[in-house]
Amino acid sequence: MEICFICTGNASRSPMAEVIARRELEIQSKHWTVYSRGTKALEGEPVSKRAEFVCSEIGLSLSGMKRRGLNSDIIDRNVIFVAMESQHIIELRELFGVSEDRIYMLGNGIPDPRDCDIEVYRSCRNNIFVETQNIISILAKRT
Repeated sequence: MEICFICTGNASRSPMAEVIARRELEIQSKHWTVYSRGTKALEGEPVSKRAEFVCSEIGLSLSGMKRRGLNSDIIDRNVIFVAMESQHIIELRELFGVSEDRIYMLGNGIPDPRDCDIEVYRSCRNNIFVETQNIISILAKRT
């Protein structure tokens, strides 16, 4: 299975989901490919320092990660997309032509912590942690 977590800038939410999912999949001995992208990412820019910090608090590293945008290589493969917000689902369908059966949303949506204090980033990370475990369980039933 190949999973791509999607947010807007690929600066905070989707990179956090990526590293959290990798750890969870490692714990479960599942060998799925996991990565993240942004619908409007500033290609090559570093991820958020606050996201990097709150992930380091739980032993996960975003160090050296760079923002990446969606491209046709990803869209054309049989990738499952996990969006952070309903707007990302709309963009995946309408702008990128991804079929609805390949799109999920993380929980009821994960609000963007951009420009917020560190406590909001921690709360975001914690929500992503719980909802990532849930989506992995849902996707495991598909295989």
